[in-house]
Amino acid sequence: MSITVVANNIMAMNGRRQLNINASDKQKSVERLSSGYRINRSADDAAGLSISEKMRKQIRGLGQGARNSQDGVSFCQVADGAMSEVQSMLHRMNELCVQAANGTNSAEDLTSIQNEINQLKVEINRISDTTTFNDMPIFHDRGNVSAGGISDVLGPENVKGGSNFSEPLIVTTQQYHTGMPSNASTEGQPGYAGRVGYPYASVMMDFSGLGSSYTYEQLEGQSFSVTDTSSGKQYGIVFGNSTDTGGRSYIYSGVGDTHTITINVEGCTSGSNLVKTMRSAVGNTSVYTQGGIQFARDSFGKFWIYDNKTANLNNPSVKFASPAGAKDEEKEIWIQSGDVAESGLWITKPYMNANIIGVDGVDVSSNESAKQSLGAVAQAIETVSSLRAQVGAQQNRIEHTINVTNTTKENLEASESKIRDTDMAEETV
Repeated sequence: MSITVVANNIMAMNGRRQLNINASDKQKSVERLSSGYRINRSADDAAGLSISEKMRKQIRGLGQGARNSQDGVSFCQVADGAMSEVQSMLHRMNELCVQAANGTNSAEDLTSIQNEINQLKVEINRISDTTTFNDMPIFHDRGNVSAGGISDVLGPENVKGGSNFSEPLIVTTQQYHTGMPSNASTEGQPGYAGRVGYPYASVMMDFSGLGSSYTYEQLEGQSFSVTDTSSGKQYGIVFGNSTDTGGRSYIYSGVGDTHTITINVEGCTSGSNLVKTMRSAVGNTSVYTQGGIQFARDSFGKFWIYDNKTANLNNPSVKFASPAGAKDEEKEIWIQSGDVAESGLWITKPYMNANIIGVDGVDVSSNESAKQSLGAVAQAIETVSSLRAQVGAQQNRIEHTINVTNTTKENLEASESKIRDTDMAEETV
């Protein structure tokens, strides 16, 4: 005989439990339908939530990276616009030189033509100095080389250099070169005889004021460096004290592509002795004489670093950085195009002024000088064209970067949607 349970209504309890389950399922379905997300809390899908959040981080980072890259495009456009106007002025300068070369001009005519040319030079320099993007200079001036903190001590008049000397250094004393006989000397820029007048990337530092204009303590901690762009190797000289060098006059260290000589300046009161020590340190370290970099000194405290290759103005094989070992960010801008530190690209600032492009010395005071100036103006037009081509190539590269970034972002959004979004048809059913 079966026993009838009367104390608890099992059928009703089962019905209530099933009702609560259905209600909970319906509540989650309504939540997914209303929010559009399959995962609204970590309990919905713990692993899926973790993957989705990482994808969201990447998606939002790529979105900002695309906007950053667009700023890079705008930077290049501003630079190109400024150089376009400079080219217009150079074409006008060419017309004026052709006019001045004509023998029918009087002295007063030539003076008037020269006045207009001088104003064009001033305007080229003004554009170079004042053109900015977001208050950042568009152009940098390779004609005013700063060798680390050395120029702060020596003064700008005693630190000179650039990729091209319109007025070459006049060397009248004996020079001592790396890789050359000790009695080699020449007039003009430091270099082999017969190559005077070629465009060199070079810098001269005059230490002859040591002991009078400044003291050795001011040099301590200062540095300069030079990079051989063809090999990527960086060579630096740092001024320290006897503690830094272990009591020696200098000490060499080199790791990878960075090579440094520390010079002891403690108690040093003679510029000629200082550059002799620097020259000796370089000469005793074979790595410093590789590539196109050359070093020279004279007997009065001047020290040269220069490019022994006849590099053109737009692609010097030697460049100077400040301080030794540092990235020369004044000449390059980093564009962050992605969500990780390494995702981006450097774009190079163009360098341009009347001196660098070679028109600072344009002179039409006579028919003959006007004829000679035609070549300088023609070369300047080619130089600016090359700079514009460089900027245009960088702009095209950034635009490709934007396309890749946006495509990657779109694909990631589709992948993240499959993980996190609600399947509306399924939930409705």
